[in-house]
Amino acid sequence: MDRLRIINNKLKIGKHGFVKARGIRNITGKILSITISKIGTKWFASISYDKVIVKPLPKTNKSVGVDVGIRDLAILSTGEKITKLNSTQYETRIVKLQKSLNRKVKGSSNYLKTKDKLAIAHLKLKNLRSDYIHKLSWKLVSEFDTIVIEDLKVSNLLKNHRLAKSISHASWHELRRQLKYKCNWYDNELSIVPPHYTSKECSECGFVNKELSLDIRSWVCPSCNIIHDRDINAAINILNRRNDGDSLVIN
Repeated sequence: MDRLRIINNKLKIGKHGFVKARGIRNITGKILSITISKIGTKWFASISYDKVIVKPLPKTNKSVGVDVGIRDLAILSTGEKITKLNSTQYETRIVKLQKSLNRKVKGSSNYLKTKDKLAIAHLKLKNLRSDYIHKLSWKLVSEFDTIVIEDLKVSNLLKNHRLAKSISHASWHELRRQLKYKCNWYDNELSIVPPHYTSKECSECGFVNKELSLDIRSWVCPSCNIIHDRDINAAINILNRRNDGDSLVIN
């Protein structure tokens, strides 16, 4: 007996029968499990599939280097910059709700209502960031057959207390995770390269400007006089390192 099924936007969950649901994606594959969870006053179902059938994407024969940042979420070797998500409105609401929760008597009716509102606010912010990364990763996978990124150790970077919050909000780890499985789905290549000196090395002649500080966003190469945008130069170097064979395919 098939205990897990989806029919007409309804979930069949074992002996509980069919339950109405919203936002169910039309995925072709075998359902392995359905996990039910509650956040605030809302219930959610997380569905795990096996043998998912994915429609292939047309090949573009294009490659791109991607440099992630804090001012801009991603900078491409093509010169395009993807701005970071503006989530100030949601973050402000979370701060206000947290302060309101702290003023209330723990366990009281108002405390529990505010706690639910806070949980929903956190969920909305999380979903907003996830959706933004999904759109970026889809753009990269659909436009480029080969995507090259730096092998950043995000856990080590988070130890820098001045940058930890910005790095966490930028969701660098989530971007890499999504690129990995989407490249696997669509038979694209995801490569990683060493991160050393990508922004300090001239992508034209190879000169390394070791004196370049983080606050300098553009610089002139002393060797070949080329003017560099720091981040675009880094993205070009990331792509060049893959072309030079200094990369590892991870999907």
